[in-house]
Amino acid sequence: MEYTFIRLKAREDLKERAAAWFYHKWGVPEAAYLSCEEAYIKGETDCGWYLCLAGEKIVGA
Repeated sequence: MEYTFIRLKAREDLKERAAAWFYHKWGVPEAAYLSCEEAYIKGETDCGWYLCLAGEKIVGA
């Protein structure tokens, strides 16, 4: 299996799926993740969001 590592800024279309993935891993509400992801995408924070994909499936972050 081949893995791809991306910045969320490069694939903004994955932000909802990423928030759901984090929620299922850590139990923090998806809205909290979406808020932080949006701040990152808009350049309002230096904190980055990175994903590991196997095809189109999120397998790590």
